[in-house]
Amino acid sequence: ARFLYNRAVIPCIHGVQEVSYYACECIVAGARSSWDNVLVPAARGIGNGISFICTNAIFPISRWILEHLAEALKHGATAMYTYVLEPGGRAAAVVAEHLAKGCVLTAHGV
Repeated sequence: ARFLYNRAVIPCIHGVQEVSYYACECIVAGARSSWDNVLVPAARGIGNGISFICTNAIFPISRWILEHLAEALKHGATAMYTYVLEPGGRAAAVVAEHLAKGCVLTAHGV
């Protein structure tokens, strides 16, 4: 039994340990290689693509949208002043003028 244990079982166990060790080394080397040669370049490419899209598509479009929104707000403010505030101010001035004349006439006793 001691002979089989020392000459068969123990060498088989050592062989299984060595094979397991080498298998783990291969898995680690494959993982490191796929990380360095596949995942990192792919992530870098995706990042560069997103940066390119932001620089050449999103920023110019948002700038164009903001410029036209500012133009639309300017026209809206001009229309509000021209058609609401200015006529309202004139009407208020006319009313104030007539009230002032009425107060003067009342003060004179007319």
